[in-house]
Amino acid sequence: MDKLTSLLKQKVPALESIGPAESVAIILNLLNTNPADLPDMPSQIILSLKKQDAASAPVTVRAYK
Repeated sequence: MDKLTSLLKQKVPALESIGPAESVAIILNLLNTNPADLPDMPSQIILSLKKQDAASAPVTVRAYK
């Protein structure tokens, strides 16, 4: 999570193909092959960051079950 967060903070401001009010997201789909040991593991995690907020705002992280 830390590496993906820093990747977004480094790369999003340099993207020329998106406008300042647009966002970039990294979507991770997770497969829980052992739900007995990890019952609270999310099935999807989305990290997003708006280009204009890349320097000051934290990366938004949402986990879905």
